[in-house]
Amino acid sequence: MWYGNSLYFLSDRGKSQRQNIWKYDLKTNEMKQVTRFKDYDISFPAIGPSDIVFEAGGRLYLLDLETEKYNEVKINVVTDMATVKPRMVKVENYIQGANISPSGKRAVFEARGDIFTVPAEHGYIRNLTQRSGSAERYPSWSPDGKHIAYWSDVTGEYELYVRAADGSSKEKKLTQLGKGFRYQPFWSPDSKKIAFIDNTQTIQVFDMDMQKLVKVDTLNWMMHPSLAGFDIKWSADSNWLGYFKILDNFQGAIFLYNALTKARHQVTSGYYSDFDPDFDPEGKYLYYLSNRSFFPVYSDLDDTWIYPNATRIIAVPLRKDVPSPLAPRNDAEEVKEEKPKDKKPDKKAQKKKAEKPKESKDE
Repeated sequence: MWYGNSLYFLSDRGKSQRQNIWKYDLKTNEMKQVTRFKDYDISFPAIGPSDIVFEAGGRLYLLDLETEKYNEVKINVVTDMATVKPRMVKVENYIQGANISPSGKRAVFEARGDIFTVPAEHGYIRNLTQRSGSAERYPSWSPDGKHIAYWSDVTGEYELYVRAADGSSKEKKLTQLGKGFRYQPFWSPDSKKIAFIDNTQTIQVFDMDMQKLVKVDTLNWMMHPSLAGFDIKWSADSNWLGYFKILDNFQGAIFLYNALTKARHQVTSGYYSDFDPDFDPEGKYLYYLSNRSFFPVYSDLDDTWIYPNATRIIAVPLRKDVPSPLAPRNDAEEVKEEKPKDKKPDKKAQKKKAEKPKESKDE
């Protein structure tokens, strides 16, 4: 935005890494930060003859270009508040998050900021939260069927909560994370741990027994977990957590985290793009997808090669006593050795021996 010999623009180059208004002086070639918002980015700036209007944190501000001072523009919206009066609303068209109970008899949904459980066949719909003014997101049913975990901003920021799946008890707040956004919770099979990732790409695990939050890892590259399909997998014994991470070479690698020792291990080289790990329910194999099948095809539309269908399913044994599923095999015909037959006794010889008279000794 031009004003005299100055060029105003948005940049996050400041210490807070928020989008603020900066000025470039065409005469001195100097950069200057004009606004200093730390909690919100500035959006939609528009310059006028003597000032700039912009939005930050849902509020409008006016920046005087002569003094470079800004003030909030007070807005008084006059309304009859009809839209905020209590009313019945159908939520079937507003369903977002969903999860199935362990037995499959019910499912849990997120709709218009509330958490609902719905029967698969018989029964009634149960609204677990029944709360206006807050948003509950990403419900997840525990494997033992007792609890449902979800995020709620009832305190002003999204925190992790659990409550009884049948609605028989009040919700319990588990975290004190503060500012930020979090995504789908992932229960461990023993229903004692909950893993999740947040907007800073940090993976954490909440231990229900210890009532403690443990940091697992921070991903290198920013991605939207709900759109990119980011997933966390637990081993059947609830001791290991599997996920994939983009390395500095932009290739994916599989990582395993030991919940007992708190140790993190990179288990694939990252030479190929490996992603979406999953554990065998019996604890024998680790499965994952890998882009490592290269059969180039020449394009019909331009002068280039393409590599279609590169993804393959990989299985890796998790224990030394588990053979590779692709180990060499050699089928051979089994030859059964016959046991030697017992000779039948000669009945005539036995009869003749029995009829022979016994000899007596002379005295």
